[in-house]
Amino acid sequence: MLIDPWMRRCWTLAVALVLVAAAGCSAPAPVERTPRAEPAQRQTSPPEQTREPRAAEPSAPSAESRSRFGRTLGDPARSLEFVSADGFKGVRLGMTLDEARTAYGAALLATDGLAPGQARCYHVSPAYRSGAFAFLLVEGRIARIDVFAPGPVTAEGVGVGSSAADVQRAYAGRVREVPYFLTVEPRAGFAIRFETDGEAVTQYRAGAPSDVQSIQGCP
Repeated sequence: MLIDPWMRRCWTLAVALVLVAAAGCSAPAPVERTPRAEPAQRQTSPPEQTREPRAAEPSAPSAESRSRFGRTLGDPARSLEFVSADGFKGVRLGMTLDEARTAYGAALLATDGLAPGQARCYHVSPAYRSGAFAFLLVEGRIARIDVFAPGPVTAEGVGVGSSAADVQRAYAGRVREVPYFLTVEPRAGFAIRFETDGEAVTQYRAGAPSDVQSIQGCP
């Protein structure tokens, strides 16, 4: 059977159209992609600034804690530096020599050339014949504190070199005066006897009222 060339072209075109249609049906539809959202940046707040606690301001000493000479009292560490009824430099009245050496923290040597046990009373001090101060032992116990040079002062601020007027001001109304001697009793059972040259304190002794009266020798 002879096919007309024109018909052949028609059949070829029809077959091509069918193939194109079939290919279009089998191809997957393009997927429409949406752009990926970028994660939102987390906003971090700046760290809070912490304030350091303010140190408490030291309170000013009360009027009762100050002596007439501006020295602050009531501090146990500083009170060891005052000659008082509590003793001096940790050595208390009534201690034995061994107790006094332990409290002072250093050797206390006899300054009178007498060894313990050779006399009823004798002086001891941190250095032999130191000249600054000494403790007087009577019958084996500390009975008095003797001060011979400037440095150690009483709780009221009086010491060797202070004027007689300073003594009168520091212990107003409590001074018993005889020529060259001023005696006060800051506390019951405790007295201080200041020796003067008529104007200034040259030395003083602190202890029981009966123990501070003697100038030389045992009380």
